[in-house]
Parts: sequence; C-alpha cells; structure tokens
Amino acid sequence: SAQIYGRSDRVVIDQEESLSSLLQYQAANESSVPSIEKIGKVCYLHKPIHISAQSTLRFEGKDCPELRLYPNSYIRIAGKAYFMDIKVTSADPLTKAPIQISRETHNKVRPHIYTDVPAEYVHIENSEFSYLGSFTGEKGSTWGVSFWHLKSGYVNNSKFHHNYFGIYTWETKNVT
Repeated sequence: SAQIYGRSDRVVIDQEESLSSLLQYQAANESSVPSIEKIGKVCYLHKPIHISAQSTLRFEGKDCPELRLYPNSYIRIAGKAYFMDIKVTSADPLTKAPIQISRETHNKVRPHIYTDVPAEYVHIENSEFSYLGSFTGEKGSTWGVSFWHLKSGYVNNSKFHHNYFGIYTWETKNVT
C-alpha cells in the first residue's frame, strides 16, 4: 500500500490502515526484515509503528485477536488509533510469552504505546493491555500505555494490568 512505508527501523502509517493491511504489506515485501508476522491467531510486531498526524490505524480482533510486541518495538500515535476487541501485550523473542518484570529483573526492556503531538483521538473498547512499559537506565521510563497531549479519547470495557505504570496521562483532555 502506498500509505505504509517500511523503513529499516520502523513502519510509518500515512492515511487510514488496519492490521490486515499491515499484514498484506508484509506479505508483498517478504524480502524485507519482518515488521509484523501472524502465527495462528497471534500477530507479532517486530518494529516500531509510527502513526503519522492525520492518519489512522485500526487494531481489531477480527484481523488478529492478539498483538504481541517485541521488546524494542512500540506504537507511536500522532494521529488516531482504534483498539477494538484485541489483546495487546509484550513478547519475549525466544519464548513468545509476555515479558514479566520483578524487583530482580526490573531493567528488562518492554514495548510501550504512546500518543505524541498532535495526537487527535484514541478509541479503546473491549481490549486488554498488559506487560507493557519498563524503566531502564538507557531509555528511562516507558509507562506502558501513555497519553501525552491527546486531544480526545474513549476507553470502555477494557483492562490494563501488569504494565509498568498502568495507563498514564499528561496534558490530555476529553478522555471518557
């Protein structure tokens, strides 16, 4: 798709896309380093995703009931994002299981999701976010799910658990 740009370090979404269009993009560009792959009903995100301003990405369970992010991946939302009927969690590259942290292993890198200026809208419904965010000396804090300067949002019937800091907001307005 002309609205998805694969780079060596991330995937950029420009316009309106969905998880299924990301999977189609990956299939059409098999020779590139994978950005996303589907194994059974689980999608694994290998690279960060940047949703550009005035663009939208839909993460829907009908495309992938579960989205697992590898440690150095993240989702940056500068436009709009919809998370509907999906479970989003971290994934250890070796075990594929969620990355757990404890007092002894608190410095493990885990992926995160955040909004960034000029983020317009985030819609989260019937979804779950877990085992995201961490603190490392190199990267500092990545909260898990954080809304920075978000103009508006909607969260309904969703769970946030085992994240570094649950859900975090800063300079965010009109989230119900």
